[in-house]
Amino acid sequence: MTQEKQTRELIRLESLWKIYRYGSVDVKALRGVNVSIREGEYVSIMGHSGSGKSTMLNILGCLDKPSQGSYWLDGQDVAKMEDDELSEIRCSTIGFIFQSFNLVPQLDVIENIQVPLYYAGWPEDESRGRAMEMAEKVGLADRIDHKPTQLSGGQQQRVAIARALASDPLLILADEPTGNLDTSTSREVLEILDGLSAEGVTLILVTHDPEVARHTQRVLYLVDGNFQKDGPPAEVLRR
Repeated sequence: MTQEKQTRELIRLESLWKIYRYGSVDVKALRGVNVSIREGEYVSIMGHSGSGKSTMLNILGCLDKPSQGSYWLDGQDVAKMEDDELSEIRCSTIGFIFQSFNLVPQLDVIENIQVPLYYAGWPEDESRGRAMEMAEKVGLADRIDHKPTQLSGGQQQRVAIARALASDPLLILADEPTGNLDTSTSREVLEILDGLSAEGVTLILVTHDPEVARHTQRVLYLVDGNFQKDGPPAEVLRR
């Protein structure tokens, strides 16, 4: 990967607000956020419950739109896009990894990995070949015919990682990726994510776990809807 690609700005949030209205009450979930994330960065977002982590993830993933401000993703202000445009961005640009895996129980490993490729319009033979490649990448080449219920939690999360990578997105968003896993399995999943970062994949993890955050290069710490701390884990997580 070239130095230019490593340092290119992928995400920029400018004066970004998210306000939810409940009757006559306004709840300010995000309050004028300004932040930049470059391609190839390995970032964790932390904060106490109610700090705005879920709202931030939804906006970064183009699952929700800000009330005010700009969200520049790969040079496009997605904050101003319509829902169908956002859907296309999610399909082509972003890969998602969820705490609860979100696999389709009726589909086997290969078919689950193929899901984003199906929506992207890939031909069946090409999508299956790509899914096989991703299954091998996460160490599941011998489990391709298994359904999610026949897999351990760690194996299910590996399928979710392979699915997120399948369409070669610019950005991977992971929501508490080890939240449902034991310590040993969490370590295995984090090793995969660490390896992807070493390959230059842009990763943003939302986590409450300092041990997970310590795997990343940069911690963004949310307090009352804004990033109050931004720096290396050793600095931000210092007691």
